[in-house]
Amino acid sequence: MQPTICDLEPAHLADARRLLSQAFAADPYLVAALPDPRRRARALPMLFGAVLDNARQHGSVRVALDPGTHELAGVAAWAWWPHVGLGLLTSVRHGLATLPLVVGVRDTARLDRLNRTHEAAHRRLAPAKHRYLHAIGVAPGHQGAGVGSALLLDGLADADAAGVPTYLETHRAENVRLYERYGYELVQELRPGDLHARCMLRPARQP
Repeated sequence: MQPTICDLEPAHLADARRLLSQAFAADPYLVAALPDPRRRARALPMLFGAVLDNARQHGSVRVALDPGTHELAGVAAWAWWPHVGLGLLTSVRHGLATLPLVVGVRDTARLDRLNRTHEAAHRRLAPAKHRYLHAIGVAPGHQGAGVGSALLLDGLADADAAGVPTYLETHRAENVRLYERYGYELVQELRPGDLHARCMLRPARQP
């Protein structure tokens, strides 16, 4: 049975933050930036709280609900360019100003360097008007059931209706073929340090 796709409601905000924190706990990008697992676990709810807030203000947060239990099965955060980075107000609101106290100055600086590298590539590779898939995650109990595909198709349909391309980065090689099936093209690979990022762009399609 297909999940119900809808906008994120305030009542599900904490669950969405928790789901993305779990989904990205071992993500290569975040492991490279925040290598200590305990510090990373404390930082992720702060980071994804800011990601969700930014997407709610400057794009959309779409969620997949289990049709039987209505529990949160997946989350996708989309942002319109140029609101793809986390501004000062959003960062402060979610406590990111205190991130050095949580993960240390060295890890905070490492995260900032990686963010800057990715954002520079994003500005260079993506057109002036587009949607950015900042994060997409599926709850462990719902993986392999088409939840991620349903969320992705939902966001792509919105982009096609607006006549704009979409952009994303992935740090897992196995995801490249997955996104290519939905029309994304690999436009550049980044190798900051030991990290391997794949930058992907999907042209707008006629709805």
